[in-house]
Amino acid sequence: MEVSLQCRQEVNEHSSRTKPLGVYISKVSSCIKCITPSLSDNFLRSITPLNEVNLLHIKEKTMKKISLTIGLLCCMVLYIDAQTTVESIRKEYSEIKSSLAMMMEEDGIPAEYCQLHVKQNLPGTGGHFEDMLFYWGDNDDDEIYPSHYVRYASTKYNYAAREFYEEYMYDQKGNTIFIYARTPDFDFDNGMIYDFRFYLNKGKVINVIVKSSADGGKTFKDVYTGKTVSEKYAEEYERCLDASKRYKTLYNAIDDGAII
Repeated sequence: MEVSLQCRQEVNEHSSRTKPLGVYISKVSSCIKCITPSLSDNFLRSITPLNEVNLLHIKEKTMKKISLTIGLLCCMVLYIDAQTTVESIRKEYSEIKSSLAMMMEEDGIPAEYCQLHVKQNLPGTGGHFEDMLFYWGDNDDDEIYPSHYVRYASTKYNYAAREFYEEYMYDQKGNTIFIYARTPDFDFDNGMIYDFRFYLNKGKVINVIVKSSADGGKTFKDVYTGKTVSEKYAEEYERCLDASKRYKTLYNAIDDGAII
């Protein structure tokens, strides 16, 4: 009984202080040896594998939690980045529209845009008219007259009695970052007019808003909002993206031709 009590006392004496697990196993083992060596060996053989299994299990659970946390953080960062990009595009769009309004006033600020008017007769649909506007920005080069890049393009055109309107925005590298298109052709049979808004970052769509109107464009309702282009609207997106590249090419040709 005295030996047993001493063992408990020794264990209790060390239980109030934080020590590695191996220290406690060693202390308990030495106490058990006072009773019987065979019991000490059995104790060590039983407790050591058990602790190794427990430690491995804890490690696996911890790694799973860490991986889950990192995954959630990555998703949050991507979501916040996308939201920030959308808001920055909207802010730049408002600034461009405001600048264009001031430039077009009678005594407005010097113009940084060009306009192109096209009139032609198309077989089967008759007169086709298109008004295009390009707003440019200056490249960061050291020229006295810096070269330009197109920041914004808009076009209003018709085919027969059907009228279309589109807007495009670009970054300084020439990537399309925003597309707006109003079209009566997407659901022509039902007389619907559709509004499409595509936001892009580094060539990848990050936000899509689609609206439709059944009263000729007087009122619109949301029909789709998402972070990707759904299959239903994929063809319209590709058409608009291709058009954005063609208008950029057209502006570059005009700007290059205007250089003295």
